[in-house]
This record gives sequence, structure tokens and C-alpha cells, in this order.
Amino acid sequence: MRDARFGNTIILVMDRGFWSEENVERLISSNFEFIMCIPSADSLYFNTVKEVHDSLMLTENYIPEIKRSCVQVPYVVEAPRRGTKEPKEMMLYVYYDVESAKDEWNAACSKMVNKLAELKEGYSRWNPKLSSYTGKYFKPVYGKDGNIIDFKHNEETQRDCKNSCGVYVCLGPKEMDPIKVHERYKHRQRIEDGFGASKERDRRLRASDNSNLEGYIFIDFLVSILDSALRYKMQQMKIDRKYTLDQVEDCISSVRYYVPKGQSFSEGQWIEPTEEQKILLYLMGIEEMEKLYPGVKLKAENECLRWQGLKPKKGRKKKS
Repeated sequence: MRDARFGNTIILVMDRGFWSEENVERLISSNFEFIMCIPSADSLYFNTVKEVHDSLMLTENYIPEIKRSCVQVPYVVEAPRRGTKEPKEMMLYVYYDVESAKDEWNAACSKMVNKLAELKEGYSRWNPKLSSYTGKYFKPVYGKDGNIIDFKHNEETQRDCKNSCGVYVCLGPKEMDPIKVHERYKHRQRIEDGFGASKERDRRLRASDNSNLEGYIFIDFLVSILDSALRYKMQQMKIDRKYTLDQVEDCISSVRYYVPKGQSFSEGQWIEPTEEQKILLYLMGIEEMEKLYPGVKLKAENECLRWQGLKPKKGRKKKS
């Protein structure tokens, strides 16, 4: 984006899916200003909300212009710059939206009440290792013989959950007005709607006003480039003989790659994909699949031949 001369005033706005320490460090190292929402499952979100929850309820932190409260918490990121790690001062903007809190609070409480009733019906369903939700929000009651005789709510963890209702946390520039941070983060939703219209069955681009038109056009431009590249690759590898573009996107997007916290991408691992996903990933140009799964190249070549109605190749017989 720097090479494309977007200028030094650009601010990237990203949702929770982009959050990781590695992504934050990379953005800072590239001298980008950004606003990024933090997932509620992250420890930084949990610790920050727990620290400022009481302050969020104070009237002095309410902002009438955006109809929500906001508390700012200084945050320092150590990021590699100029060959060494340097501290970058940023800000955590913690917002509380009372309207969203009502719906989220009701949904959370209903789920907890229903789950407790379900547990009481069958004690055999208790397995905190298989269900992090169950193990986190409920406690078993044991009898004298060591067997489970009842269940009860874990009030402490449930209180933390309910305290986070209506709360979202954004990491952004240190000296930015919280109203602007909110407006820019919420504005991205309209752009995402434009992106959704573009990627889902190539629906026609629509804009209700000019304020979002540039964002729509930019996203549509990127989608068109990606769409053309994928279609070309599908034709080149004969994938279009069996799959539509939507089917390929759905199949590949469901593949997951796990990177342990604090580790690099090379130290991660694939969450075992299906044979179909392995073949499609290889054919779409992910050559590392052959190193991860020996034999996928031959399988992919044979699939291509089958799609064309040709006879598959035979693999080499192992010497006895």
C-alpha cells in the first residue's frame, strides 16, 4: 500500500479476525496507523474490561454524541523497528453500548439457564475437557461417594461474562478522539456489506449515499482482481470442469491453520484438512502441501485427468 502511494495519512480499520500480536507488530513496523478490534476471547480484552468495568458505568465517561461510554487505557507494544524492538505507545478504547448490552445479557443468561437444566438432566454430559463453555461457567456438586449429584452456576465467571455484555475494545493511535475511533470502526460495517454484496453470487453494487461510495468501489476493485485470479487458476488447472468458483471458495475457506501463541507461522500446523481440500489447495498453487502431505501431487494430477475424462496415472509400486 505504501508502494501504491496511498499516503502517510491512511488509517487501516480491521475487525477481530485480524487480531494477533504478530499482525500488530507487523503493522507498526510498516509505520501504518490502524484501528483494530480485540476478540472477546483474548486475555487482553478480558483483563482490560475487568480493570475498567466500574469506570465504564460512571456518567463522566458517557459520550452523548455516540450514545455510549468510553474509557481509554494506555497500551505499549514492543515492535521491531530499525533493526531493534522499540516501544510504540498506543491506546485501548473501551466502549460500552447499553442497547447492545441488553440483548447480549439476555442471550447469555438464557443460554446459561438452559445449559444448567440440560446438565441436571444427565450428569454424564459433564466433561469440561470437551466443552470449555461448560467447564468455565458451571461447577459440579459431588456426593460423599465422589459421584456428581448436582450442578450449580459458577457465579464468578458468569459475572465476568455478563460484565462484558455490550463492551468492545479497540486498539488505536494514542491521541485519537474516541468519537472518531468509534465512527471509523463502525463505518467499516457498511464497507463490509459492500464486500459481501460483491462476493456473494456477484450481486450488483449498491450504495445509498456518497459517503461510502469510495469504499465500496475500492473493495469491489479488490474483489474483481481476486475473482479474476481465482478463475484463471481454475481454468489453468482444469478445476472448473468439476467445481464452481463458489464451491472452491467454500471448500478452501473452511481450512484452518493453527499457530501457537508467540510462535512464527513456520512453527504452526494445519488442522487436518480433508483429501478434497488438500487437492484443491495444491492445485490452487499452495506448493507446500506436497511437503506436508507426500503423494498429494499424484492425487491432484489424477483428479485433473478424471475431470477431463482421461485415464489416471498409476503410482509407483513400492519395492518389497
